[in-house]
Amino acid sequence: MKVRKISCLLLQSLVILFTVFSGITILYGQSFHFDFEDGYQEWKADFADYPVGDSAHWNLNHFHQAMPDIVPVQNGLRMVGDNFSDDLFFFMKRKIEGLHPNTKFQIIFSIDVVTNMPPNAIGGSDLMLKAGATIIEPKKIVVDEDGIQYYRMNINKDSQSQPGTDMDTLGHVHHDVTDNFDYHIANYQNGMEPFEITSDSNGELWVIIGAESQFEGPAEFLIAHTECTLENRTSIEDHEKHKEIPADFELFQNHPNPFNPHTEIAFGLPEDTPIRLVVYNTLGQEVDILVHSVMEAGHQKVMWDASNYASGIYFYRLLAGDFTFIRKMILLK
Repeated sequence: MKVRKISCLLLQSLVILFTVFSGITILYGQSFHFDFEDGYQEWKADFADYPVGDSAHWNLNHFHQAMPDIVPVQNGLRMVGDNFSDDLFFFMKRKIEGLHPNTKFQIIFSIDVVTNMPPNAIGGSDLMLKAGATIIEPKKIVVDEDGIQYYRMNINKDSQSQPGTDMDTLGHVHHDVTDNFDYHIANYQNGMEPFEITSDSNGELWVIIGAESQFEGPAEFLIAHTECTLENRTSIEDHEKHKEIPADFELFQNHPNPFNPHTEIAFGLPEDTPIRLVVYNTLGQEVDILVHSVMEAGHQKVMWDASNYASGIYFYRLLAGDFTFIRKMILLK
């Protein structure tokens, strides 16, 4: 296959499409390309699903280097580790910014993985490729399991071959040449089943690519190139609803409620208005400022990520012009 060379760290293209397909309006698309020729290009690599304190014993490491045996020479990211269970997880993540806020997107991944595993190989460094996106930063957290502390993910990726709500399974990592253990580039795409996510109020989200090592022994995960194409998939009905202007200021009950750890707060503005949307604890102390800016007239939604907050009762207050209103919400972990 042709090896793609991208000279810039990040190429963003904005394509306006005046087409309607199956009742869906594609308002715009953006493609983000990463060839890793000159480094990590703002991607961050890490590991999960192993005991706390065992990173040295598991020989976990990652590098920027030339991909093995690939002609012409192509650089990429390499992650390695000795899997002492059946659940070592390699992952790399990157924030995507500059999107339309609070907008539903479909993400199409195209990922070039370098592997020496033929399609008929069993065991060894067997990997299952996954990809997805979240509005919170994906990272490992410490979880106590029967008195033993493990690093687990703070997002739902599920395990091994199973997809989670935050990551889809793209397939078993192998090339296409039977009984051949040379390194090849294998391309994986999810164009038939794009991943869906809604950007946050700042027009940001995180993309994550990972691999589940399913067998004990040395394992490696090599990425030579990745492309993420985000398409705005707002339906005509949703788009028209979004344009409706309420007659007065409105603040709605958050949903879901109770929640853990994310909840959506919706409100309506009859005109372009400078607003403050703030979360308070039961002592009346500000714990988070969700919005402090001018927002356009219409129905708006803001997501609150309460991952770093304790369970309990919280209040959110909307201040818009002379309008102020407070509602209660419950965080249950």
